[in-house]
Formats: sequence, C-alpha cells, structure tokens
Amino acid sequence: MKETFYFPHDYNAMQDEKIKMLIRKHGMEGYGIFWAIVEMLYNNANALRTDYEGIAFDVRTDCEKIESIVNDFDLFIVDGDTFGSMSIERRLNERNEKSRKAKESASYRWNNANAMRAQCDGNAIKEKKGKEIKEKKEKKVKEITVSSETKTNNEAFEKFNKWVDENATNVRRIKNQITEEQFTKLKEKYNSQQIMQIILNLENYKDAPKKYTSVYLTVNNWIKNESSNKSYGERNTKVPAAGSREAKEQSRRSLVKLADQILGIDESENGGRSFR
Repeated sequence: MKETFYFPHDYNAMQDEKIKMLIRKHGMEGYGIFWAIVEMLYNNANALRTDYEGIAFDVRTDCEKIESIVNDFDLFIVDGDTFGSMSIERRLNERNEKSRKAKESASYRWNNANAMRAQCDGNAIKEKKGKEIKEKKEKKVKEITVSSETKTNNEAFEKFNKWVDENATNVRRIKNQITEEQFTKLKEKYNSQQIMQIILNLENYKDAPKKYTSVYLTVNNWIKNESSNKSYGERNTKVPAAGSREAKEQSRRSLVKLADQILGIDESENGGRSFR
C-alpha cells in the first residue's frame, strides 16, 4: 500500500493577492484547479512537466485555462519543461528533515535498547556462570566430605571386624553378622564402649549362635535391656552377674585394653569410647 502524506492548507489562502487575482479571472473553478495542481506537485516531488493538455484532461478543463493558472499569477515557478512551487519545496524540506530526525532518534533508541539488552544478557550469563561455578564448588566439597566420611566409616568398620574376628569367635558363628550400614546405625545410637561391651557379653554366652540369628538385632535388644536394668547374667553368660563390682571392673578393663591395643579408640564427649 502506498504511503499517504498530508500537506497544510492555509485557512487564509483566499486572502492572498495572487489567489484573489486567480479567482477574479477564472472563478472558483480556477481556485479548485489550483489546489488540484498543488496535490499533483506533492505527489511528484514538486516537479510536473508543462504538459498542460495532459493536466487539463486530468481535471476535466481546457488547456488554455491550465496554462494561464500556471503562468499568469506568479503561483508557480516554470523551469524549462517543468514547473513547481517554492512554498511546496519549503514544506517538503521541513517534512524530510523531521523524518530524518525521527529516524535518527528511533535508531538511537534501538541501538541503546540493544546495548542494554546485550549488557543484561552479559550480566545474566555472568551470573549463571558464577552460580554454576559456586554449585560445582559446593558439589565438590560435598563429594569430598562424603568421601572422607565414607572412608572414615569404612576404616572403622574394618577395625571393628578385625576386633570381632580376634576376640569374639563365638559371635562370628551367628548367622547374620553386622553389615557396614548396620554398624553405622549402631554408632549413631550408642557409643563404641556400649557396643563392644554387649559383644563381649554375647561372646561369653555359649548358646548365642543357636538362639540368635542376627548380631545387629541382638546388640540392639541387649543394650535396650541394659537400659531397663536387666542383668546379662540371666542369659547364662560365663561372666559374673552384672550387679557384681568384680564383673564390671573385669569387663571394663578387658574392654579398654582390647580397644586401645587393637582399635585405637578415643574417649568420646559423653564418657564413652568411639571407633576412629
């Protein structure tokens, strides 16, 4: 679709002396033909050929009248075989200048918007990269921590198994031995001295392999029973009754000696001992 423009029609145009002369000679028809020619000039970059016959045909009038309107009232400037208007030229230049400035302003805003967008995108990328680096560092630290904890737990479990192999052969005959996962759970609930004490008492119970099928469950139950003040002597162990001072002292010395010699156990904060 062709772009449409507008031009100003001065409301006092009929007061111009040149227009008055035009109307006196050609009447309002001549005035209407004048504005028709003005429209043609705007549509043709302010330059029309002096083809008066062709213009007359377009506005449905005679050729002599067109030639008179163009040449007799100083309303147009004829240059060889073309003619135009100084007023139209000035207004077209003003319109072109406004259009140029509008384009420059739009271009500036567009470029500025692109720059801001690029900056925002750049900041977003930097922020994303920073976040990814942070997450990678945190993940690596977590992996190292987990790996370290796993390694520590593995070492403690190996020491525990070695201690059981050498000091609790009767316990080893029980069908289901303590797994690494179960060992970790026991450590979370009880201190190492409690665990070792129960295993030593279980070792001294000769029928343990026949009566029990799980070392983990048995240790759990016996520690709970201990908390309920039940005596290990009731289970027919070889150690003296739990209420005996001699039994307690014998058990404690044996436990501490074996732990220090074989497992390298340190005192815990609550007075117990822990596998390290």
